Amino acid sequence: MTNAIETLHQAPQMAKVDQQANITQIRKTLGNPDLQLTFQGIRGLANAPWVEAAIYVDETGAAYWVAIEAGRLAGIDPSPATRVDVPAVEVKTMAAVRPLAEKFASGSSLRFDQLKASCCTKKVVKGYLLLPLGCSQ
Repeated sequence: MTNAIETLHQAPQMAKVDQQANITQIRKTLGNPDLQLTFQGIRGLANAPWVEAAIYVDETGAAYWVAIEAGRLAGIDPSPATRVDVPAVEVKTMAAVRPLAEKFASGSSLRFDQLKASCCTKKVVKGYLLLPLGCSQ
């Protein structure tokens, strides 16, 4: 009975979900055209519960959240059971990762390019210099 009520409640949002476009966007963002995804449902984002998102899950259990109204990838939750071992030769430096993160943020946020200059605050934690996206040393 609860599932039926939830399905009825989500019907207007379901009509707005373009599953194929969402799956294509997730695959393109991750650079994996063969990624197998399954639609799981609709929920509000954790940090913005008023923003409804379509949730897709891959074979590892990782969840991908696509904001329904914006049609943009809003979050990726890795599977808690998935452990990723990265060989030392494939470990990237912050300098190598920053342009990729900026590209992702710029493509996912309509205002990232406008706001990135205001996001630059340097912080030292346990001897490490932490710089947000878009900041240089």
